[in-house]
Amino acid sequence: MRDDSDWLPTRQSLLSRLRAWDDGESWARFHRDYGRLLFHYARKAGLNATEAEDVVQDTPSR
Repeated sequence: MRDDSDWLPTRQSLLSRLRAWDDGESWARFHRDYGRLLFHYARKAGLNATEAEDVVQDTPSR
């Protein structure tokens, strides 16, 4: 069973704005707020540090 206390809530308003790929400000905020989390999940999934960093960099961060 999943423990929901391990999940960070993402604001619905931010998720809605991320639908627009050209909304650089929202993507930059997402990247700033969740980049480290993406990195840690990628590492936990078995990627090495370089591969995990590539995952973070491939996330739009304009």
